[in-house]
Amino acid sequence: MFEMLFFLLVLSAVLEASIKTIERLKVIGVHIWKKKFTQNDMNKLLLIAVSVAICVGFSIPFLDIAAVPVLGESFSFGVVGYLLTGLLISRGSNTLHSFIEKLKQWQQTTKQ
Repeated sequence: MFEMLFFLLVLSAVLEASIKTIERLKVIGVHIWKKKFTQNDMNKLLLIAVSVAICVGFSIPFLDIAAVPVLGESFSFGVVGYLLTGLLISRGSNTLHSFIEKLKQWQQTTKQ
């Protein structure tokens, strides 16, 4: 039961970060279209690209690790998992830190 809840929590956080990143890409696309592309837009775009490239290049399986207790050793998200992990990482350390803190709080409440 705990493993399923943990996996769902991880999956929801990754999907939320992915949606936020896609929204950010949409804004950057509008800036490009309207020829208002700024250095800040370039920095955000590079951060997303580098994060995804690192996760795909080094095969960082964050979702696979969370899914093992629920879906078994043989299950893999493959490239989609690497892409989603890259999008999560591109959200920055504040997002990851608050996600880890929420996991700790949730774990403490389930132990009581």
